[in-house]
Amino acid sequence: MKTVNVLRIAAIQVAVAMGMVSCNLIDPDDEEDDDNNTDTETGYVVSLNCTGEITDDSVITSEMYEGKNLYYVQAYRVGDGYEKYAHGLFNVTDSMKITLEPGNEYMFKATVVENGLERIKHSEDTPAYYGAPFMTALTNKFEYTSDFNGNYIGGGETETTGLLEGVFTRPSLNRYYGESEPYLANDSVRRDVDICMLKTAFALKITTENFTEGTLKVRMDGAPEITMVYPETEFAALFAMENPEEAFKTDWNGEGEFTYNYSENVNINVVFIDENGEEQPVGSINTEVVRNKERPLVVKLLQKLEPGENGFDISIEDGGMIEDDEVVDFEGGM
Repeated sequence: MKTVNVLRIAAIQVAVAMGMVSCNLIDPDDEEDDDNNTDTETGYVVSLNCTGEITDDSVITSEMYEGKNLYYVQAYRVGDGYEKYAHGLFNVTDSMKITLEPGNEYMFKATVVENGLERIKHSEDTPAYYGAPFMTALTNKFEYTSDFNGNYIGGGETETTGLLEGVFTRPSLNRYYGESEPYLANDSVRRDVDICMLKTAFALKITTENFTEGTLKVRMDGAPEITMVYPETEFAALFAMENPEEAFKTDWNGEGEFTYNYSENVNINVVFIDENGEEQPVGSINTEVVRNKERPLVVKLLQKLEPGENGFDISIEDGGMIEDDEVVDFEGGM
């Protein structure tokens, strides 16, 4: 399991009254830049917009990550079931245009990873091939094929690179997932495709008491290992949910608005490493994490008083959840 030394604490800003987030129409960008913008004899071009909660994320929409966020979209033709139609990976949202055949009904799925260009494991080829949850090359255009994997886009498995390289189901990053309403292609009434996006991540905040020496390692199911070396006594970061598609289906009310009901149960285990490098398993807790909410945990180290004993006992307290009328808005990942 990969570890990271906590040299800086991710800033957490509790902001935005909860309210309901609407999937309002975003004005299309008329700029045309590739083959995806050319009508054919059998189809016409429409733009795709990611709407919903993602439009209120001040981090992912900031200039800091312009061109670094990765948008992966899958298109399905709707009939007796869902037939794979096309897919594409983008870091330029103006290029998210697709050719549809009039008279057919379509449905779209999408996932977005903040700073995915650098955080998701990829090849050195041109175009680069990106691992889960994308499993395709970054081309900024749709490929019209049924030969793509339809499972990773809604699942938690993620291949990360850099300091936290590994395969995780709760990676330390910010992620969105969304789906469109059924879209009936009509050449005489061209309208954009809106994909309502839900933030499928939660915040973990750890504070400590009586942590005055040594190292704490915090291990959460499916996540990279957290390492806290004294004098660092607090930690905060964003983690993706293990089941983004299920989170969407739970918290989308079917009318373009989201709730905050989806949760996952996780086991968090803490060990203490003393100055001699000896690891002591000292405590664990099962707790609930709720999407787009902060989960505070308090780790209390209690000095043992029995004669002849060294080391620490530990008490892990569930700090509850932030208030229901608040959501988290901060830069994700460790």
